[in-house]
Amino acid sequence: MKTGIKEYRITEPLSRTIETYLLKNGKFVLDDVYTSLYGYEELTEEEKNYKKEVPVSLYDNFKIPVDDIFANLFKRGNLQYTKL
Repeated sequence: MKTGIKEYRITEPLSRTIETYLLKNGKFVLDDVYTSLYGYEELTEEEKNYKKEVPVSLYDNFKIPVDDIFANLFKRGNLQYTKL
């Protein structure tokens, strides 16, 4: 590949998930799934271990907090909190 997209994400606001796909051997493959638990008061041990930042593979040490991506949706009252 000479130029083009090396990664992309699918963001789903209702489930508060972000799927990251990376280009590997000429095909996009699912690299990881990130989930926001913004607004939850009580978390299970499993939920506490969720990945909290989405790395951007094009830059070293650049990560986006998952909760920040979805926080405005809830602050404005556009979506309701629902247990996943």
